Amino acid sequence: MVVGPLGNKSPDSDRFTLVTPKPENGVRLQATLGNQNPTGLPVGAVSGDALGVPYEFRKRDSFKATGMTSGGYHNQPLGTWSDDSALLLALADGLGQDMSIQEIGNLFVKWRMSGAYTPDGVVFDIGATTNTAIYNIANGIYPTDAGLKGVHNNGNGALMRILPVAIKYIDDDFREENVEAVASMTHGHKLSIDCCKIYVEMAVDLLHGMNAIEAYQDVCLRFKRGCDRKLKRFLSGKLLTARRDQIDSSGYVLSTLEAAVWCLLHNDNYKDTVLAAINLGDDTDTTACVAGGLAVILYGYDAIPELWLKQLRDRDQAETIARKLCQ
Repeated sequence: MVVGPLGNKSPDSDRFTLVTPKPENGVRLQATLGNQNPTGLPVGAVSGDALGVPYEFRKRDSFKATGMTSGGYHNQPLGTWSDDSALLLALADGLGQDMSIQEIGNLFVKWRMSGAYTPDGVVFDIGATTNTAIYNIANGIYPTDAGLKGVHNNGNGALMRILPVAIKYIDDDFREENVEAVASMTHGHKLSIDCCKIYVEMAVDLLHGMNAIEAYQDVCLRFKRGCDRKLKRFLSGKLLTARRDQIDSSGYVLSTLEAAVWCLLHNDNYKDTVLAAINLGDDTDTTACVAGGLAVILYGYDAIPELWLKQLRDRDQAETIARKLCQ
């Protein structure tokens, strides 16, 4: 299926335009998912994020996460998600309503300025690069030009929210171009964009029925050439045999990608995957969000512990947005 990319330039405005996939059979995502509940795709990421929030910045092996809790560095109530999920939901909401990329940028600004897409209207955490990029959008810079492009601007702020692109553009021949456009709204360096592309393609592989090892090996093969050289270890396939002490879990985009995929490869269910991500320490909410997004595709919505879903604050908001995205 050939669909114009989100990154196509409009001849009238010389700016990017959003072109929505129009599948011939009208059942693009539902047919791929079979009996899986599509609501679970974004919610699996949101649940992982909320689990990780209370442990953010804590050192590895100084704690043991076993479920939802409250408190932590940000002193948040039980089941509260962070900026990771808020921006993921903003993107999902925009894509679900077939918004232009400028309109999606405005949703990011709405989150930053008024706490949209949060459980209680409060923004309690934001990365410096993401913060600057959103202010750029608010001040009139076009969204795909707003992201910072320096080598030191490779935090995980684009990776943490990119999953909805895999869902929306699952059968779109221009999916990689769309990933680049969406990632560039906050993070424009090649490494960040490459990490987002790899993550989205792994998600699509899982949606198409591959297991975790097959999906990882597939992206290793497909992205071996042309990516940022820092991805060499990831693309060598070495995560299959890497030890836990060889996995970094900082807020660096490559570390988050490696940690999330490592957790997926070395566990066999949703619960253990996200808990493993959190127990790596440091950027616990984002690692669990990114890992949870893949794990819920692999194991299904029903694999999320019911207690966690009950404890998730404003679950209805997340599920309503998810349903629109997956229609």
